[in-house]
Parts: sequence; structure tokens; C-alpha cells
Amino acid sequence: MKRLRLTPEAELDVDNAHLWYHRQAPRLAAEFLSAIDASLASIQRYPKAYALVDATTRRALVRRFPYAIFYAVAAREIVVYAIFHGARDPRTWRRRRGR
Repeated sequence: MKRLRLTPEAELDVDNAHLWYHRQAPRLAAEFLSAIDASLASIQRYPKAYALVDATTRRALVRRFPYAIFYAVAAREIVVYAIFHGARDPRTWRRRRGR
């Protein structure tokens, strides 16, 4: 199994979303983190199972929450570049990849 690595920007995405959900309802924030963890575990187990959005980037949708995880599969690791709300501008995560 390949190592899964979140970029600092992706970690900040999770932190910001968690904070927002926590302000709405602490239980919802915990459920959000559980959903993110489940998605990341699935990506790690089946990295090529999710849709390609460009030549090297894949997108996994987070169950129950309107978020998507954008990542690339490298030779030795899986790099998560963004964990974005579905309403955000997709150009933002593309800039993180240098595109």
C-alpha cells in the first residue's frame, strides 16, 4: 500500500471545513472528519478507482458531505492536493498542482 500524504494546503482545507461544521454542530464536525478519514482510507486502498479529472489528478467524492478530494498517484505515494467544497472554483486546486 502506498503512503498517503496531504499537502499543507489540503490539511488547511480540512481544518477550515471542520471549524465551520463545528460552529454549526460539534457532532456534525466529528461526522465530517470520519467521512474524510473513510474517503482517504479508500483512496489509499484503491487509488486508481476514482475518476480522472485531468491527465494525472483524480477526484474522490466524500460521502454525505459536498466535498471532493483531489489527489495524484505517484510511484511511491499518493499526494492529496485539495479537499474542496463542491461549490469552490476548480481553478484553485489546479493552481496547487501548478497548472
